[in-house]
Amino acid sequence: MTPPVRLLLVDDNHDFLVSASAHLRTRPQLSIVGAVRSGEEAFTLLNSAPVDLVLLDLNVCGLDGLETTRQFKAGPRAPKVIIVTLQDAPEYRRRALAAGADGFIGKAEFTTALFPLIATLFPAEAP
Repeated sequence: MTPPVRLLLVDDNHDFLVSASAHLRTRPQLSIVGAVRSGEEAFTLLNSAPVDLVLLDLNVCGLDGLETTRQFKAGPRAPKVIIVTLQDAPEYRRRALAAGADGFIGKAEFTTALFPLIATLFPAEAP
């Protein structure tokens, strides 16, 4: 049996963190390592626990989502990063992918698009 994908949620909206966590817990192939509200908190957690995938909003406290993505990707054992945002516009998508994000989805399509996207990034663990 394949171990679950270890996932970190980063979003400054508490209500989104709660609802996203509930949605993600429906899939046994995913294990939520943490849910934090800033890029800085994400780095602290990333340094203390292994993370395979980060779901990251563009607008988080402190470091924004683009800079957080760049820094994640510059480190050793960089996790996969999916940008999850209300700002679902081509320019934001282009900038996120240029920063190193592995995927980009709008929050409006979170419940329908997230699991198929994760399946493309982690085919052996497809949720």
